[in-house]
Amino acid sequence: MKTTEQSSTPELTLFYDGACHLCSREIAHYAQIDRDHKLAFVDISNPHFKAEAFGLDPVRVQQEIHIKTKDGRVLTAVRGFAEVWRNIPQYRWVAKVVMTPGIHALATVGYHIFARVRPYLPKRKTDDCESGTCYRKRS
Repeated sequence: MKTTEQSSTPELTLFYDGACHLCSREIAHYAQIDRDHKLAFVDISNPHFKAEAFGLDPVRVQQEIHIKTKDGRVLTAVRGFAEVWRNIPQYRWVAKVVMTPGIHALATVGYHIFARVRPYLPKRKTDDCESGTCYRKRS
């Protein structure tokens, strides 16, 4: 998986919750199909992650996915995912569909419901979390 430490600047950097099973699986999928290496990934569940170092709000980045573009724009939620999909050839059609007005509104509602529930879902076990039911300190 490409990380921000690599020398070339990616088109997009995705800030995701690596402790979330669904989130980490989706990110692993994107990493696998990102043949052009346009994406980089930052796990916000890493205890060394500092949102401020990336110019992000530490509370908001815990609430919804953030995508930072090469030119410094920050996109969140469905708009962020649409930008990711635009950069993956086999998902470009999904980006177009999800950004159509009616579908975008429904996808946004669905995403925000998931985002509110996500902190309560079981967490993945990590080196810093032996039990699998791990909680991050809120900023």
